[in-house]
Amino acid sequence: MKKGTSTLGLAGGTPLWQAARHLLVRRGEEYVACCTATLGTFGLDEIHDFRVSSRRLREALALFTPCYDRVAVRNCSREVRKVTRRLGSLRNLDESFLFFAALSENLDMSHRLALTPFLMSREAARASLLSQLERFLGERRPDRFLKRYWRRFSSPSLVNGPGGIDLFMPLRGFAETAMNEGHEGLLTLVAPARGVVDDEARHRLRIALKHYRYRFELFEPLADKRYGGVYRLIKQYQDTLGSLNDLSVFSDMVAAGLVSPPYVQGICAAIERKKQSLLKAFFRLLDRRPLDTVSFPFGE
Repeated sequence: MKKGTSTLGLAGGTPLWQAARHLLVRRGEEYVACCTATLGTFGLDEIHDFRVSSRRLREALALFTPCYDRVAVRNCSREVRKVTRRLGSLRNLDESFLFFAALSENLDMSHRLALTPFLMSREAARASLLSQLERFLGERRPDRFLKRYWRRFSSPSLVNGPGGIDLFMPLRGFAETAMNEGHEGLLTLVAPARGVVDDEARHRLRIALKHYRYRFELFEPLADKRYGGVYRLIKQYQDTLGSLNDLSVFSDMVAAGLVSPPYVQGICAAIERKKQSLLKAFFRLLDRRPLDTVSFPFGE
């Protein structure tokens, strides 16, 4: 068997120490595979997948911290977070370009011309960020990262974990606690997110949903056939809230000097129309498929 690859079949009764080892190794391998793919192409899809894999890995590290030395977990998480931030800067640039390029097609000529300098500047800005990212990732060598990662996380202690957790407890119990905590956190954020003008509350709900979704994915081996439907609903919520957050960011960019003052109002109005349409969709989703009915579909 290739070093770093686990073929363990997870079940609810799998001891936590085995499950932690398997799930963390799998997340580490996915992260390195995405890093390698990004270094090969630097395409939009590869960068997006790499960024998501870095976040999935950090969520898994945070969840299984009680099973390992906290310093090792913290150091690894910090290393990965630096990558997430670099990728985030590039993603934000790409998303803003794609959005304003599409928006300009529905504006009159004067507003379209007002956006042209910004759109033209994105190509040069992206080239600079890509050069920095390539150098940054190259210095960290994916193969070396995986070796360090394997040393840190392939062998949990078989006594009580550093966090005082019973490493022989069944994975099912650990997963139920993790999913229940995540769900309870979501529900406290729903009421504030219903506020028509409360973008910050919806941003907090989006972040909580993102973490909940990564846990959902992590424990997929324990789910039954209902998993796909519930997962699609969570992703629909997250995508809707993500688009709303992007629109708020784009509107702030325009107001902060993206275009000359005479054109700010017209462009912000076009963004606001999109935002109001998405808000209605979000509120309908809350009414028709409320989050308090969502739960992880554990199998028997």
